[in-house]
Amino acid sequence: MAASNPHASAIRALSSELKSLNDEPLEGFRVGLANEDNAFDWDIAIFGAPGTLYEGGYFKVINGLLIALLIQSLEKYANILCKFFES
Repeated sequence: MAASNPHASAIRALSSELKSLNDEPLEGFRVGLANEDNAFDWDIAIFGAPGTLYEGGYFKVINGLLIALLIQSLEKYANILCKFFES
């Protein structure tokens, strides 16, 4: 049995998510690949919602920032789980 390739699995998952976001876009967001040869390099834009302080704004998400936010969220979740299982 051949070993699975986690990199290939991640690319398939990201490609599926990107297709889904392009087929059914979320209001106020634009998502695409910044580099067609790299499924991990996304171009993400958030547009300020009408009636808010951010109305008319254009905010480009930097991949590193997105990754940092995800890691921060995962760390909080891991800490909660650790405390739960230590009890």
